[in-house]
Order: sequence, then structure tokens, then C-alpha cells
Amino acid sequence: SDSGHPAISREDGQPFHTDGFLDPIGSIRTSVLYCVARARSGGQTIVLDAVALFQRLLSVDAPAASTLLQPQVLERVASLPGVSESSIGPVFAWDGARLLNRFADGPTERWHPAEGTSEALDRALKFFRDQAREDGEFRRSVMLEPGQVLILENDRVSHARGSYESDPANPRKLLRAMFPTAPHTGCPESAR
Repeated sequence: SDSGHPAISREDGQPFHTDGFLDPIGSIRTSVLYCVARARSGGQTIVLDAVALFQRLLSVDAPAASTLLQPQVLERVASLPGVSESSIGPVFAWDGARLLNRFADGPTERWHPAEGTSEALDRALKFFRDQAREDGEFRRSVMLEPGQVLILENDRVSHARGSYESDPANPRKLLRAMFPTAPHTGCPESAR
């Protein structure tokens, strides 16, 4: 769809990311995609179970996995023209017993490994890129049809979009809604 956003309005693919990337990790808990009109061809949504993939990496190469927990390892840079904001933080972080995700891997990401951990970070990124290359245990491709909705646990999975060709008479249109994590405050007054 033509939103005017340089990444969203283009027909080429989008690399893996989480929504709300300038927000702190875990801020956007859920993303919802609603298909109004699909592309003439292509445009699948690709979902990566990044938390499960991290846990697998942790079991086979703990030093590589630990680089993704470094507090300033990933910087995500805004892609809007004239906006020079960025957000830096870990790729994964613990929030109590819950592991949060903000894995992204594209032209708006800059990697900043702690001193002496560059090789371990390279191994971690290679592991993620290899597993994210094709559908399999950690990756699934979904083609939404008009009227279908995809609900993403944004702080657990990362998602991407395949390239597509739109029909000028009926352009591809996907609506997205993001829902932030709300602090638990008990039962709302209106529900009592």
C-alpha cells in the first residue's frame, strides 16, 4: 500500500524486524496485520520465532548467544526522510521469566559488539541468518487473503515481507495495528 513510508510503500521485500523499533524492547507486545487487498503476486508475510531460535543458539553456542544480550549491541535507525532518531539496546532481554525480542537484520540496523566479542556476534548473526533463509522449524511464510488477519506476538517473533507486484487497479493494502504492553493495574473500575 502507498503509505508514503519509504520501506512500507515499496514493492521490494522488507527484512526481519519487530514493530515499534524506536521504542524500548518489549514496548509493543502485539502487532496485527489485516489484509484488505493482496498483491497481484508475492507479498507474503514471513514470521521468525526469534525467541525459540535464540534458545536453540544458547544450547549450541552460549558465547554467541550472550552477545545478543549485550545492552547496546543493536542500534536501529529510523528510515523516514529527515528523521535522524535511533534506538540502541539488546536484541534479547529478560523481563522476569519472559524473554523479549527485537531481532532485526537489514539496512536500518547497526551492530555494536562489546570489545572482544565481534567473532561471537558474527557466529550469532550467521546462525540467525541461516535459519531465517527458508521456511522450516523457526520460519513460516504466510500469504494473507483479503479479510484475513495475522496476530503477531511482536516481542517474541520478528517478521519480514517478501517482494511483490501490485495491481494498479487494485493495489495491495495491508493495515497494521500495534498494541503496547500495558502495566497490570488490576480490575478496571468499569468491570467491578
